[in-house]
Amino acid sequence: TDRGAGAQMPSAQVPSRAGGPGQPGGRDGPAGQVDRRPKEGKSFSNFPFRVVYIMEASEATSSLQAGFSVSTRYFKKAVDRNRVKRLMREGYRLQKNSLLATLKKQQLSLVVFIIYTGNLLPEYSDVFEKTGSIIKRLIKFAGENIEANS
Repeated sequence: TDRGAGAQMPSAQVPSRAGGPGQPGGRDGPAGQVDRRPKEGKSFSNFPFRVVYIMEASEATSSLQAGFSVSTRYFKKAVDRNRVKRLMREGYRLQKNSLLATLKKQQLSLVVFIIYTGNLLPEYSDVFEKTGSIIKRLIKFAGENIEANS
């Protein structure tokens, strides 16, 4: 167990990183769409939110997936970030039914990512109102998507 000056400790094997979508160890399915979203998605802003989404025609069943994010730049404490995300999820949950009905009617699949860009803790009423306007805008885009494909 004597390690002289010339002895080296064995190097630890670092596992290789998993590949991208479609590669072994990569993300396929809903989780893989998170990787695609910033590159292929369309976006719009509705202060204090930024919305990135991918809307595609779906032959089998329509689906709706949502993700929510809050920057650590403005909210250092996880408690504050989690509160904002909780408010966003609740406002979305209560208003998503009209969007889901539109997607089913038009056979579309939607992946949406809503990012809070403000630097102050929001009130629930403000989040609810803005989330409603985001959903209305997504419904409008769903209608435009059908017209473009027709």
